[in-house]
Amino acid sequence: MNPEPVNPFEHASETLHFAAVLGLVARHCVSGSARRRVEALRPGIERGAIASSLAEIEEYREFYEKNGGVPLTDTGHANDVELAAERGTVLEAEQYLRIAAAEKTVLEAKKILEKEPSEFPLLAGFAAGITPHTGLIKAVETAIDSDGRIKDGASPALRKIRRSIQRVRGSLRGQSEKLTAGLGEGAYPTIMGSRYVVLIPRTHFRKNEGLVHAASQKGASLYFEPFGLVESNNELETLLGDERVEEARILREINDQVRAAAPDLIQN
Repeated sequence: MNPEPVNPFEHASETLHFAAVLGLVARHCVSGSARRRVEALRPGIERGAIASSLAEIEEYREFYEKNGGVPLTDTGHANDVELAAERGTVLEAEQYLRIAAAEKTVLEAKKILEKEPSEFPLLAGFAAGITPHTGLIKAVETAIDSDGRIKDGASPALRKIRRSIQRVRGSLRGQSEKLTAGLGEGAYPTIMGSRYVVLIPRTHFRKNEGLVHAASQKGASLYFEPFGLVESNNELETLLGDERVEEARILREINDQVRAAAPDLIQN
């Protein structure tokens, strides 16, 4: 039998430790997708494509020496965009922050690359293919703070709901402290879930004065909700539900913008 023909590239690649060289280059990539693309590189054989790539590299080298680097962003947010666009998935607030941050970097890169189109036409050509969405950036920054929390000012309705939540919580704190004072030594106000309750020794519990939600780990104390707190606690629960609904609506609006801009966001 004739031996299998040896692939000349595979033989040369092994001899020259080509994969190790690509690994060294990949370490300097900003994003995971770029690293994967570098590690998958293979030598080209098309003279025109090689000449074009070398021209791009040379132009960027000259640009870098004159102007410094271009801001780059991790492209991990592309997965978030695809989730929103293809499945209609409403993302977490932090994911929209990541998308907006990437678009801001893209916008900055576009401005830099377009500065000297006559001297750096290839880079200007790259910039022409970038379509930043400033409206999306503004929508995200208006609605979401740097910690990924939806801002009070994201909508008039949300601001109103949160003011009501503050009012009711303040009232509940005052009521629970006042009621605790009448329940004897060892009782103190606390919160269970979102409801204001009083933790009291089991021996102080009196039936028909409130609701028992749970016992402490050792069973010596009870999480007790006096009837005087029930109405305000129910109001708070309703408001917190309204808050969740409004936050979800705000995120859906941003998601609609991401879906509409998805082809550009991925291309960018």
